[in-house]
This record gives sequence, C-alpha cells and structure tokens, in this order.
Amino acid sequence: MIYVRDILRICNGTLISGNKNTKCDNFVNDSRLINKGDIYVGIKGENFNGNTFYKDAIKRGAKVCILDDASVISKKNENAAIILVDNTITAMQELAKYKRS
Repeated sequence: MIYVRDILRICNGTLISGNKNTKCDNFVNDSRLINKGDIYVGIKGENFNGNTFYKDAIKRGAKVCILDDASVISKKNENAAIILVDNTITAMQELAKYKRS
C-alpha cells in the first residue's frame, strides 16, 4: 500500500492540498477513464497537457492528482489531494521502482 506521504517522499513532491495520509491504489493518466478513488496523473504530450484535465478527473472521482504544471492549478481543492512534482513521467517511474522493491 502506498500513501500520499510516500509519493511526496519518493518523488520529492509538494502537497498543494489534501491529506498526506490518503491511500493510493489505482493510477490513471486519462481523465475520461477515472473511477471513484483513482489517482490521476497529468502527463504532457506533444499535442496536449494532461495537467489541464485534473479538474475533470476530480469531478469523476479522483481522490489524488499528481501534476507537474503549477500554472494550471487555479486554487486549493478540498475534494482531492494535489501533488506537484517536477516531472510526472519520472515520478511514475520512481513509484514503479518503489512498488517493485
């Protein structure tokens, strides 16, 4: 089991809002596929910035969002934990290494 506090430590992240004791189970990078309780990871692509979809992910039930673009975060969100990291792809790689160990 991994918690927000673990993500903060492993990925050198900053908690923008939310509870660091929230459990994190299922990670999803497509806001359209979010189920209640999922963790949304905003990934920048060539033609889009997945970070901009974090509000949609929260509306669909995401309890945690991992983002790497602070400019899209409009205000504190009390409905979900928001974690800011330097790079979401690198963060996911670090989390995968942690879970495998």
